[in-house]
Parts: sequence; structure tokens; C-alpha cells
Amino acid sequence: DRKQKEELLARREKQLSVLAQAGRVINETLDEVEIGRRLVDFAKTMLNCASGAIGFYKQKKLCFREYYKGEERIDINLDFPAGYGVPGHVLATKQVYVSSDARTDEHVIPEIQQTLGFIKLIDMPILDANGDILACFEMHDRLDGLDFDAQDMEMLHSLLGIVTAALVNAKLLFKQKKMAEQLHLAQVRHEEAASIAKLGHWVINLPDNRVEWSAQTFEITGRDRSSFVPTIQASSLNMHPDDCEQMQVLLYQAIENQTRIDTRF
Repeated sequence: DRKQKEELLARREKQLSVLAQAGRVINETLDEVEIGRRLVDFAKTMLNCASGAIGFYKQKKLCFREYYKGEERIDINLDFPAGYGVPGHVLATKQVYVSSDARTDEHVIPEIQQTLGFIKLIDMPILDANGDILACFEMHDRLDGLDFDAQDMEMLHSLLGIVTAALVNAKLLFKQKKMAEQLHLAQVRHEEAASIAKLGHWVINLPDNRVEWSAQTFEITGRDRSSFVPTIQASSLNMHPDDCEQMQVLLYQAIENQTRIDTRF
């Protein structure tokens, strides 16, 4: 009993050491795939198990593209909708699933088990703060041949706290990049359309009286954008007198009401 307690204590100390390292290393990247790779690598070390994989939630399925066995990374193409296989069961229940014999487990797909060759498994969902699933990861076969136990689950839950934050940040960064790309594309298309139609536009920032001209406005007015600084007065000179009067009224209303205005002349 004493020897067993010492072994359990040593194992826990090792797992805590791996967990501390994971907290530093996983947050060094905001790439979703790389976060997943590091998660599986740390989980393998923490549990001292043979293999594992992570599946990301895409189009209502958990999608697995890599399987890590020992030091080898194997390309796979496995998708699990809700209710299909162990990942599908985890997707549907959002609960941890443990199996001590995958060969006879009702949720395990026999063809997958035979191809990958695992016997024991633990599959855990990765949920965001709203309880929505981001991914799940599945670890296979402790090298000592024992079942995954409560201590393994406790350590994995702690590891999930680190990974969840990293994945949420990665998704936010991806959305920001996507929005920036879409905004840039819209601006390019707007400039192209304005160039074809020979239309210019300019913006007045009232708090600091700063005026910004579009590239087409410089072209229409024949001004050199490298040396000419647009002003309200310069912009007015390029307008019809009737439009100038209307613009003065609109500027007064914007200042008086502290509101934004959009207009065309």
C-alpha cells in the first residue's frame, strides 16, 4: 500500500509539472490547429498514454484530421455528427466518455477501432463559456495498461481550462482577421467602382476639422495627394455654389446635434 501511494503521489507530481508547462506553452500560439497539437501532446505526456487526437467542431460535426501515435503524426479524415461514434456521443451529451474496452463498446465504430488499434479511451468535450462545443479530444491506452481513472480526468479538466481560453482567443482572432479582410475587399471594390464611375468622396471629422479625400477625388480635382492637404474650404471650391450652401446647412446641423451625416452632391 505504501509503495502504491508513493507511485500515485509521484504520478500526480509529474502531471502537475506537465500542467504548469502546458499553461506556458499552449498560450504562446493563437493558431487553432497548433493549439490542438499541443493539447494532445501534453495530454499524452500527462496520462502516459500511447495515442490521441483532437476534433474541431465544423458544420455541426466533430472533424478529426490528425492522429498522434507515439511520435508519429498520421493524417486521417474522420467526421462525427451527433450520435455517431464516441465523438458523436460526446457532441450530443457534452459529457466525458470513458471506455475500458473499445472492442465491445456500443458507441465505438468497429472499423475505426480496428484501424487505429486502441483498446481503452477517454473522450472529453471542450466547451466555451456559453456551453457550446468547440472541439473534443480523445486519448487512447495508458502505457501501463490500466484504465483511465478519476485522477486522469481531474488533470485533463485542468488542462481543458488552459486550452479553452486559447481556442476562444484563436477564434476571436480569426473573426477579426476575417472582418478586416472583408472590409479591405469592400474598400477595394468601392474604389474600383468610384474610379469607373468617376466619383469621388471625402470625409470631414468635425472634432478636429480633419478632411480626408478619396484617391478618386484627388484625381478629379487634379491635386497631388503627396503634397496637398485637404481642407473644408478646398473641398467647397470643387462644388457647385448651390451645393455649398446645402453643405453649410448640413455641417451646422451635424455640429448642433452632434450627429453623423451622409450626403451626395
